[in-house]
Amino acid sequence: MFTRVLAAAVAVAVSSVAVNAATFDFEADATAFFNSNVDNVGGKKIEGTFDQVYGTSARAIDAGTSGKDTSMGITVSASSLTGTHPFMDSRLAGLGVCSSGTFGAGISQCSSNVGSDPGDDNLVSPEELTLSFSTSVKLTALQIRDAGHNLISNVVGALLIDGIAFDTGDDGMVILDALGSSRDFDFTSVGSAPGQEIYLSVASVEAVPVPASLPLLAGGMGLMGWYSRRRKKAA
Repeated sequence: MFTRVLAAAVAVAVSSVAVNAATFDFEADATAFFNSNVDNVGGKKIEGTFDQVYGTSARAIDAGTSGKDTSMGITVSASSLTGTHPFMDSRLAGLGVCSSGTFGAGISQCSSNVGSDPGDDNLVSPEELTLSFSTSVKLTALQIRDAGHNLISNVVGALLIDGIAFDTGDDGMVILDALGSSRDFDFTSVGSAPGQEIYLSVASVEAVPVPASLPLLAGGMGLMGWYSRRRKKAA
């Protein structure tokens, strides 16, 4: 009887798994920001860093405000090497890295409309970009574009994720079969055309399932151990 009850508890614990899936459309969010923000020099539309796009203020980067994008209960933040900023390039591009810092009142110098030398805004080796998630996730889909905002399709070794080269298939979709789950993923280019300069356009993830009834399962295992020890003493 006891064994049957425990088995039922285990079955409930295993079946009570909630899988959250989320898609982060950096390409669309960058364009939406561009279309809704105007700088204070000439009234031109501007692009922004990741923190500017997802932060509490359009010019939050100078105040050190970190931006985070949340979808379906999963939050993602972006970081890069010291001296650079994750940058959102609009109009069919996505997330890259700004190598020039900021200019003026928090307006990114990577913007094509600001400064005489806007700087590079895509991801080029040895630049690195890290996406950090609020929970351990599996990256289920990733679409990438090149410096001309074209999809990087059917390329061997199109980019590096956690130091491992990954190919792309049709429509710029990275083939992710060999990639495990994590809370943090590091991205960079491989330094050779046509994948030398890249943007992360759209990323989809699934949270690694955690049994909702895990405490019940742990309690059941503990009870089973106690019951086993009691039977041995009685014998």
